[in-house]
Amino acid sequence: MPKPKPAEEITLGPWPKGMNNRQPDYALPAGTLRNAVNADFDQIGFARRRRGYSKVYSGLNTHSGFSCAAGEFFVEAGALKQLNADNTATTIHRGLTGTQTAYEYFDGVVYFSDGVSTGKITNGIVTPWGMNPPAAPKLLTLSGSYGPGTYMAAVTAVDATGREGGASDVTTMQAGDNTGIRFYDLPSATALRLYLSAPNGTTLYLVAEVPAGTISHTLLAGRYDNGKPLDTQFVSKPPPGRIIKHHKARMYVADGTTLWYTDPYALDRVRLSENFFQFPKLISIVEPTDKGMWVVADKTYFFRGDGPETFVQETKLGYGAVFGTASRVPNTTDVMWYSDRGAVMGTQGGEVSNMQEANVASESGSSGASLARDKDGIQQFIASIKDPVVSPLVAQSFFSAEVIRKAAP
Repeated sequence: MPKPKPAEEITLGPWPKGMNNRQPDYALPAGTLRNAVNADFDQIGFARRRRGYSKVYSGLNTHSGFSCAAGEFFVEAGALKQLNADNTATTIHRGLTGTQTAYEYFDGVVYFSDGVSTGKITNGIVTPWGMNPPAAPKLLTLSGSYGPGTYMAAVTAVDATGREGGASDVTTMQAGDNTGIRFYDLPSATALRLYLSAPNGTTLYLVAEVPAGTISHTLLAGRYDNGKPLDTQFVSKPPPGRIIKHHKARMYVADGTTLWYTDPYALDRVRLSENFFQFPKLISIVEPTDKGMWVVADKTYFFRGDGPETFVQETKLGYGAVFGTASRVPNTTDVMWYSDRGAVMGTQGGEVSNMQEANVASESGSSGASLARDKDGIQQFIASIKDPVVSPLVAQSFFSAEVIRKAAP
């Protein structure tokens, strides 16, 4: 029996220009290919089979994974868990009810929110992110050496690290001459700072700091209007949101069409009446850089500057992005995200480029996730899209045929 002839060697590629689904397959530009599945392309354009993955943890309804210098975290059936070195998991918090959890790591602390609640992770321990203002103080008069007039008072809560929260509502009281002031019925669950105005004054000054468990405090004499003025009036803890990002000593939280920001160097405090930006549509991307911050909602914006006082809003693209698809490019402060028109790169200096639109009609979707990585000499941006919708701009398949009409007999 004759030996079979060896199969003819077939060389495919390279395709240095990548994928093109806008042109029909019979008219693809040189150096492009119509589609590729489970393949990676090197810098020259040669393809190789994409590596698989291995399961390291099995759970029920797991989502919202996050990795940083503080560890790896995810949500399983409403419980926030930390992945251990042996690929087991430890529950560190319960009661999350949102469908997706956002995280941000800064200065050894992981800040998180599921859109309903918020918290902080420090060394594996979950604590509240900020404090609600306490109840307004109650006041009464007694004999003392203060003068007559209208007094105003408020209290603030202080956590174990010394951070001060927002002030209570202000209590006012009329007092006569030779007056003393007693704060009473104080909330006892936390340490408090007590503030009081001079008679008929409008500025409240720190008059005392009392430990947790204190239910009353009395002032009878002595000057107090040279103490620290109250600066946390109308301050609240950061609201829940679906995006959290740190930029230049502030934390930014996107919730629907609103982008909240904290006071500078006070990541636990937001002034809800003034610390925000509003957009016409839902905010899908917030990504800080050295020179400013990318915000994508109805359009793509770059906020140039170091913070709200200096931001200059610049419109860069006339369209938005798919929520959840932002990634920071390794070893740079550039960022990438996925839009209905393909992958977009935003540089640290505010330049933007769509890397696919010219050749690829991309799928849209309701949300997604992404990964920017530099591995084995290949730089990649990988996006996974939920509820994908094929673009109508994709070139359709075709076939050719010859039709012969038979003449009538």
